[in-house]
Amino acid sequence: MMRGTSIPRHHACRGFSLIELMVALGLSALMLTGTVVLFQQSRSSGHQDEQTARMQENGRYALRLLTRELMMSGYWAGMVDVSDITTADASIGTDCASGWAKTLSRSLEFTNNASASPYTACVSNAEVSSGTDVIALRRVADLPVMRVSSAGVRSGSGTAGTIYLKTNLVKGALYDADSSTDVGPTSISTPNQVLAYLPQVFYVRPWSSTSGDGIPTLVREGLEQDDMAAQPLVDGVENMQFEFGIDGSDEDVSPDYYTSTPTVSELSNAVSARVSVLIRSINPVTGYVNDKTYTVGPQLINPRNDAYYRRVYSGTVQLRNADKLKLYAVN
Repeated sequence: MMRGTSIPRHHACRGFSLIELMVALGLSALMLTGTVVLFQQSRSSGHQDEQTARMQENGRYALRLLTRELMMSGYWAGMVDVSDITTADASIGTDCASGWAKTLSRSLEFTNNASASPYTACVSNAEVSSGTDVIALRRVADLPVMRVSSAGVRSGSGTAGTIYLKTNLVKGALYDADSSTDVGPTSISTPNQVLAYLPQVFYVRPWSSTSGDGIPTLVREGLEQDDMAAQPLVDGVENMQFEFGIDGSDEDVSPDYYTSTPTVSELSNAVSARVSVLIRSINPVTGYVNDKTYTVGPQLINPRNDAYYRRVYSGTVQLRNADKLKLYAVN
């Protein structure tokens, strides 16, 4: 009869050998490394997607804003001849030049590839990115803030200290409102309407909120009540270029050609405008090198070899008020 085989107690309780432990640790380290790499790649991808999405949003908004302002330039709430608008009752504090804001006949001014600010009284040279276009527009707001009926009944209200246009479609007057219910000069007969006056300069600034922060920004110098002041609009706008569609001798209100360096005569025959903006991501993207060349309107932007994403957005708009639009080149 065979005896049962007994297993020594110390064999039954044996743990991992040193080799087994090292293998287990190596596998665990490999798995941990893979997890960390996957996390970093996921985080980097998320960062890239965030920068791309924000860049696209900023580019589309900047383009939509500029094309709409160009289309609305020279809008005087139905008035055709700005010589019928008086300006004596408007008091401008900080202006872009002596009498600049009251020069209604210049509904659009254009500076090609500015090397300095064309409006040093309100925009310093350091605020304008060299080699970018500057454009100034004058118009009134889309909708009135007040209306006065033929019976003299007022509806709506404004803001004290703000410059408004009061018009009955035949005559008009710019005035500085003393109160929210100030309906302006009595020389404009009823019925009439009151709209905010919007003289504005658009330019690209090398910084956003703080000088030296390195974020190029589309800025509007516009009226804040009765003073011209800077209003940052869109971060990441690195360059802005305009080309004007000129209607030649056929006078068919259709552009025969486009030019970025129009003469005064050509500008007076502009019927459309092409806008191009170069948008940069707000933050650099780790591991990315931008060695691309960009065409921004007539301008060629050489590779920057940095870590920022970029994209060009372009659009063409009809100058719908071209029949009464007066354009000027500003040097």
